[in-house]
Amino acid sequence: MTRSTLPDSGLVRPFSLGPLPERPLVSVLVTNYNYGRYVGAAIQSVLAQTYPHFEIVICDDGSTDDSCEVIESWCRKDPRVRLIRQANLGQGSAMNTTFSAAKGGVIVLLDADDLAHEQRLELTVRVFHQHPETGMVTHPLRILDQEGRPCGRDPEEPLDEGWLAPALLRGPEPVFPPTSGIALRMEIAKRVYPMPWPRVSFADWNWAVREGAAFLAPVRAIDDTLGSYRLHGSNVFGHCRFTTLKDIDRRYGELEGAIKVRQIYAQRFLGAEVNEQVCNDVIGVLVLSRAALCGKRLSQSEISRYSHGKSRWIWSLLFFLPSWWRKQIYLWGRRTQIPWKARRLKGQAVRFLESLGGTLGVQWKPWRRVRQERMNLQ
Repeated sequence: MTRSTLPDSGLVRPFSLGPLPERPLVSVLVTNYNYGRYVGAAIQSVLAQTYPHFEIVICDDGSTDDSCEVIESWCRKDPRVRLIRQANLGQGSAMNTTFSAAKGGVIVLLDADDLAHEQRLELTVRVFHQHPETGMVTHPLRILDQEGRPCGRDPEEPLDEGWLAPALLRGPEPVFPPTSGIALRMEIAKRVYPMPWPRVSFADWNWAVREGAAFLAPVRAIDDTLGSYRLHGSNVFGHCRFTTLKDIDRRYGELEGAIKVRQIYAQRFLGAEVNEQVCNDVIGVLVLSRAALCGKRLSQSEISRYSHGKSRWIWSLLFFLPSWWRKQIYLWGRRTQIPWKARRLKGQAVRFLESLGGTLGVQWKPWRRVRQERMNLQ
């Protein structure tokens, strides 16, 4: 793999990837901690794939429930399933453990409480073949409740694709799926792993994977929903309404760690610094939410530091109100999930326009064009 400097921006070009074998081994990496209730269904969803040339590497991170017994029962049924046990060191460490045992040319990530749709591996490998410059393939996930029933939540926005390193450095924030919507070429994964897990264990570790990969090579997004993401009370990372200071402070610590990891990978892969405003945008909603809940009044300069565009006007109006009104309106908006519904409406509008464009024979992806670097990858 080689790379060269872009003369106009000072950024490096994506790595040039070697050819992928016609029928590569796919390594499905699963980390598990006390998900005995769900991990069997996750394994079964992989064994039902239309693409048969795969292995499942599972690291159990010191579970205290019946997880290992469930996994071992599947190991006895199919030799493609392997279990590695370790003491409880955190999910970042467990991911490093699974990767160290992977033998495939393609790495597919799957959380132990999620499901892979039967064509996920087949379509992922197909995209890597069709677009050999691609280092990471993503796809949307369907949202399920803890019993496996659809929650009525479609993916919020279309996923971004292209050479996204400039967006990660300068903004706006690209749209990526959760862990179970990510697949990597092995050449890219070898540079992302091992992750700096003492930091990632307290951060959103899938940020580290997907952003490290996006710093190295173009991303390709599949429009089809090829997996299911389960929401339940034990999710480490999931949809949070930020209605309590505990929720906000926990998530702030996670995202602060994720930003540090982004800075590490930006330096390691691009020799570049992440723009401070990009970091502020990532944690901005938490800073502003905390102030709204605490009744603190922020100046316009502080609001401008952590928000932009339409959201800046909304936050400015909110902080103009008396503290009691501000807190009540904020909680009402969060409990009725107005921010999520706005993103969902935006995503539905974009998908409609893209579908209309496809019917008319044109490709129209306005938000993605803003975020990806226009360049010749040949």
